[in-house]
Amino acid sequence: MNCPNCNALMKKGFLPVNRGRLYWSPEGQRVPWNVSKIPNESVILSKFTITTPIKVEAYICVSCKFVLVPIKAEDE
Repeated sequence: MNCPNCNALMKKGFLPVNRGRLYWSPEGQRVPWNVSKIPNESVILSKFTITTPIKVEAYICVSCKFVLVPIKAEDE
């Protein structure tokens, strides 16, 4: 996969998720104190986990320091 910023080849990898959930949230939202809740308009990037760490697919461009995380459906 090529980087959408600089067109360099991106390296495939993952973001580890342990004891919670990985999500994107719009600017200006507060981080909730309860790990089972997410702010309004957020996009969930990983399943919720407490006991078993999981991996979220991600790509990194070492040239321009850009990370790309494909959004999967919750049932994937």
